[in-house]
Amino acid sequence: MPINEAFQSKNNFFSRFKSQYALQGISNNFLNKLEGRKPTILSLINQDDLSKLYFDFFAKAEIQKEGNGKIVRKSLGSFFTKLVHTFKPNEYCALDNPIKNLFDLKNESFYISFIVISQAYKKWIATNPQELSILKIELRKRDKNNTLQLDKLSDLKLLDLVFWTKANPPK
Repeated sequence: MPINEAFQSKNNFFSRFKSQYALQGISNNFLNKLEGRKPTILSLINQDDLSKLYFDFFAKAEIQKEGNGKIVRKSLGSFFTKLVHTFKPNEYCALDNPIKNLFDLKNESFYISFIVISQAYKKWIATNPQELSILKIELRKRDKNNTLQLDKLSDLKLLDLVFWTKANPPK
C-alpha cells in the first residue's frame, strides 16, 4: 500500500509507525492527537513546510507519562525526522543519534541536524556525480545477490545508507 494511502487510512497509522521505528516514550494519547491532525500533517509535508510541522507538532509535544499520567513536554525530533523521511526519502535522510554523532552534531537538535545533513547529502550528490557512479559500481560488484536493490534506492538514500553503516559498524 502506498504511503499516502496508508497514512490516510483509519488504521492507527501513528501507532504502527511508532512500532516500526521502535520509538520510545510516546504516549497513545499523543498518537491519537496526531491521528486527528493527519490532513494538516500531510499538507505540511507535501508543502515542504517542515519548520511549521516540527514546531507545531513535535518540538514541544505534550506526552502523558505512563503510570502517573502526568503531562510532560518533550521534543520528538527523531519521530519527526523519520516521519518526513518516510514521505520524502529522496529529499530527507532518516536521522538517528549515531549519524548526528558521526557528523559531530550531537549538541544540535534533531531538526537542525536533519536539515543540515539532508542538504549536505544533496549538495554532495549534485557536485560529485562521478564519485557517486563509482560508489554504485563498487557496491554492485559486492552485492552479488542484489540484497541492496540499488536500482530502487535514490542517491540520497544510498548516501544515507553508507553513512549509517559507518556510524553503526558491525560489532
